[in-house]
Amino acid sequence: YEAISRGAKHVTAVEIDPQNAKQIEKTAKEFKIDKQLRVVCADVMKYLDGMATPNHFIFCDPPYDFPFMEDIIDKVLAENWLTEQGWFFLEHDKYKDFSDHPNCTFTKAYGRTIVSIFQKNPEESELN
Repeated sequence: YEAISRGAKHVTAVEIDPQNAKQIEKTAKEFKIDKQLRVVCADVMKYLDGMATPNHFIFCDPPYDFPFMEDIIDKVLAENWLTEQGWFFLEHDKYKDFSDHPNCTFTKAYGRTIVSIFQKNPEESELN
């Protein structure tokens, strides 16, 4: 919802839990943004195996104990999920450190939560 409220023309939300996916759709209708928000009820790893379409921004907020965070990073960067100048935001806990990842351009702590930003071409990043 936040991305749409800040001007995103379209958002795709991938949620594995059917009840949560329905709640996201319901809330989107209440906020009158259901035309801009597509909810996909799927496992994100399987979704990322599908047909990639380039995005300017990808926000990923998996459960902190999600065992495949590195795999998500690799899939998003290796496949055609990001535009050449796109940004991939990953929210994770302080026990995961991606600051040494070659595509990590920025990391910021917010208490227990860390936000790491990745790009396909970090040498061209405005964040470096």
